[in-house]
Amino acid sequence: MRLYYSPNGCSISPHLALEEIGKTFETDRIVISEGGTRTKPFLNINPKGKTPVLVLDDGTVITENPIILQYLARTYPECNLLPPDTKSEYQALQISEYFSNTVHNFGLTRLLRPQLFCSSEDAWDGVRKDGAEVLLKAFGLIAPRLLEATFLFDQFSVADASVFYFEMQASRLKIAMPPPVQTHFEMLLSRPATQRVLAREGLDMATYLPASH
Repeated sequence: MRLYYSPNGCSISPHLALEEIGKTFETDRIVISEGGTRTKPFLNINPKGKTPVLVLDDGTVITENPIILQYLARTYPECNLLPPDTKSEYQALQISEYFSNTVHNFGLTRLLRPQLFCSSEDAWDGVRKDGAEVLLKAFGLIAPRLLEATFLFDQFSVADASVFYFEMQASRLKIAMPPPVQTHFEMLLSRPATQRVLAREGLDMATYLPASH
């Protein structure tokens, strides 16, 4: 398999899942700011012009974070990336979908690209504030799950992989997360698979840790 990823992008979620699975895979680094998603070779692979993209050994192309994560979970059931019972499985998929779509589009995008929501630069601080509220609401919804648990479910799952990207960005932007979510984030950062992913993407773990660390 080959994963096309953007460094420090939401593609870090399937990147992390692949590393946790432990099977051989290859990567291609696509830098959006340098036009990497607009090149003809990339658009031939994914005409949507965005990452992540997972290309299977037979050439099948899979896009969209929640779908790639679900594919990996079902292809490698022995890794338990989805909880074993049906109710928890759908709860995990709901978390993945909610963060990857609603929280990304209306929370993180407002924080990182407020110009997409308002052309007047004078209003951008307000747009960013609205984005932070969406992000914090989402963290508040998952925080109760983490009060007495290491992971969102019994072990590392697609839900943890999805949420990790948003925790990264909140930490980088100095947005205070609820304590259980902060603890969850720091736990994920400490995992060998996460550290291998950060190293491959050229990301400095210190960027995402509180100053006290």
